[in-house]
Amino acid sequence: MARKETTHGVAIVVDPTFGDKLVGLAARLHVWITDTAENKAAAHVVWRESGGVHSLERGVTTFSASPTDRPDEIVASMLETIDLHRGELSRSPLSRRERGPGGEDLTGVGG
Repeated sequence: MARKETTHGVAIVVDPTFGDKLVGLAARLHVWITDTAENKAAAHVVWRESGGVHSLERGVTTFSASPTDRPDEIVASMLETIDLHRGELSRSPLSRRERGPGGEDLTGVGG
């Protein structure tokens, strides 16, 4: 029987006030989010609820970003780091589909 390949999504959130919306999103896929006070507070909720279990499929990782950088610049700068952290463990290569805060496709924008 052929093994079915499973893809796992990753969200990159650069909204400094995403906050409480993180909990629901991190329950569906792994989220990399800017390390602001509001986002960090929500990340602590996710970490506490996970019981310390790390998962590639869901959860949250925070990262620092300059408030003066454009969102597309932040996303572009994080892709290599995310690939590095997911690497061989990711089961499949990271897709380069980028979405803006309204869900608009940003793939290829600004780069």
